[in-house]
Formats: sequence, C-alpha cells, structure tokens
Amino acid sequence: MNVKSYRFYQKMADKTKANWFAYEFANEVYDVISELFKNKDCGISLNHHDIEKLSISIAKATVKILRSFKNGVEPVTILSTEAEDQILNSLDKKTFKDLENVVNKCFDSQLNMCELCSTECIYDLDGICDMFDEDFIK
Repeated sequence: MNVKSYRFYQKMADKTKANWFAYEFANEVYDVISELFKNKDCGISLNHHDIEKLSISIAKATVKILRSFKNGVEPVTILSTEAEDQILNSLDKKTFKDLENVVNKCFDSQLNMCELCSTECIYDLDGICDMFDEDFIK
C-alpha cells in the first residue's frame, strides 16, 4: 500500500468506516494515477508525495460526495478536490479528462469490492472501523 493508513486518522475517533473507505480508495487511486502519469507525457512530473497527496485529497472529497448523496444531493463529480488544485490546473484538458475517467472507474471498482465486504463502510460511514488496527496495514 503506497498510501499509509495513518494519513486518515490522528485519534481514535477518526477510525471510522468512512476513513477506511477513503484509505482503500486512495490506494487504488494512487495506483491508477501512477500508471496514467507513467504512460503519458503530461508536461509535469509527479513524485510519490505529490501522487499520495492527490490520492488522499480525491478519496476524502469522494467521501464528502458520498455523504451528500446519502443526504439526497446529487454528486457533481468524483474528481472534486480543492487541496490539489495546483496539480489539477496544470493538466491539459485531455489529461484531466483521462484522470477523471480512471478515478471514476476506480470508484466503480471500489464500490464493487464494497458489495462483497461485510464491513459495509458506505452504508455506515460513521461506524467504528477496527480494520485500522489490523497488522497488515502497518
């Protein structure tokens, strides 16, 4: 896992299913962003730290969108982040669209995994998530 779990919690109260979903999603997003930028000449170079920050930002924004959707508000876009606007604004339109497409596919993949998981993170976003304490993520 390229994105570390501690990036999603600083205290016990942060060990929620929403943050677990974001952690899992951020790692999947990290992989597709890395692949996209490795295979394209985008005019910018992104290092691990840049990709990690962007992935975390996208994942956290996605959780906000999920919360809005659960409250009856239609989401505008999955790729909705303010924290990394500098990176996103430096992309040409085609690369930005490619990024948006891979992130949306990633989101669909994450939801498919969630359907098979008994934790039910997307249904109980504020529930306590003990998986942050598992040995495999350290």
